[in-house]
Amino acid sequence: MTPSVLMAVTPAVLMAVSVWFAVPPAAHRRAHSLWAPARPTRASPDPGWLAAACTPVAVVLFLGWPVGLVVGLIAAPVVRSAVGRLETGAARRRNLVARRQLPGALDLVTAALDAGRPPGTALALAAEVTADPLGSDLSSVAHRVSVAGDLNAALSDVDGPLLPLARALRRADQSGVPVADVITSAALDVRREDQAARRQQARQVGVRTAAPLGICFMPAFLLIGIVPTIIAVASNLRL
Repeated sequence: MTPSVLMAVTPAVLMAVSVWFAVPPAAHRRAHSLWAPARPTRASPDPGWLAAACTPVAVVLFLGWPVGLVVGLIAAPVVRSAVGRLETGAARRRNLVARRQLPGALDLVTAALDAGRPPGTALALAAEVTADPLGSDLSSVAHRVSVAGDLNAALSDVDGPLLPLARALRRADQSGVPVADVITSAALDVRREDQAARRQQARQVGVRTAAPLGICFMPAFLLIGIVPTIIAVASNLRL
């Protein structure tokens, strides 16, 4: 394949791959995957490696063959690292669902602690009745807490939606405050933050819909306000 043909075909291939990743599957396929029995799925390609593989090709198209290849190979690891740090849409949705499940799960943990159960057992009981994705995360944390003797060591690398719970457990372990009281306070804080985030989203709806509504009303404004004025002026000039 000659370089000219390669330069002509590569943008089309990259555009097709981008469209394939961007367009969601059909509605009946999503419904089938929702109700059909679970099947083993293939691992999706890593976006970081995909971006790193496309970087040299894109740079060669812009800078030419020898220089573009060198610059692209140097930039590929940087692109992979930058894309790898980005949060995917699936991870964002998973964290959002888990964040909304967290206050109820913390209430269950508090109830188990008030009944006299240790923190590891309380977390395991809450994980059993909490749906995924938070249920699996709680189960993992409960296992680590029950195995490790030190809460700080067991919760040192916990992040994401369970970060408020980890902070509450570490604070209770360091200060000597009853764990149930600290987790109750953490649940209240999470609920306040969630309510504040929802109010912020509700305020942003008006701002985001202003431009589309303006575009929708623009033709009517032109036809009712501007066009009759122009017609009237043109008629007076003819007279």
